[in-house]
Amino acid sequence: IKVRYRRVVCPLALPYIGGIDPQNPDVVYVRLDANKTDQLVVTKDGGTTWKNIFTSTGNLLGFAISPDGSTIVRRF
Repeated sequence: IKVRYRRVVCPLALPYIGGIDPQNPDVVYVRLDANKTDQLVVTKDGGTTWKNIFTSTGNLLGFAISPDGSTIVRRF
């Protein structure tokens, strides 16, 4: 397995890798833990670009993604 990564730049949030697509390692979900809001972001190109797919108004304690990536369940 070839592992590669790029730095997620977000000065006020701590990044946590939440999941990597087993069929496509360029698809990575990252939870950004900040003081007042948390975010769930995804890259589909190995970290070159990132898209915010969810922002919480409190702590995002966890999440689950359906196998096809179409459904995300969040826990606060």
